[in-house]
Amino acid sequence: MMKTLMPLAVLVGIQVVDFAIHYATDQVEVMRVVGNVVIAGWAILAALGIFQNGRHIAATLGIYLAFNLFFLGQNGMVNAAQGGPRVLLFVLIAATLLAGFWARQRLWIKR
Repeated sequence: MMKTLMPLAVLVGIQVVDFAIHYATDQVEVMRVVGNVVIAGWAILAALGIFQNGRHIAATLGIYLAFNLFFLGQNGMVNAAQGGPRVLLFVLIAATLLAGFWARQRLWIKR
């Protein structure tokens, strides 16, 4: 059970850290926050035993990625507030996708 919950906890943790960074830097971006909520919401439901199959995980990660790509399309690769590339954005997206694939593998093994 713990092996199954760990990747879900990591997913929620990444989303909380991502939102905390948005809030602390006064850069709350709706598209990114909605993506965080989608991932965290799915992870919580999966921990409760709901929406655990591979299609649900793939769809959730796809929706998350779509929100973030839409955000990048609207706002570009450079953070205007900081004047540099959005490195942290890509790190957080990569971490979320890796944790999502880890969760998929753990949930699939459970069955």
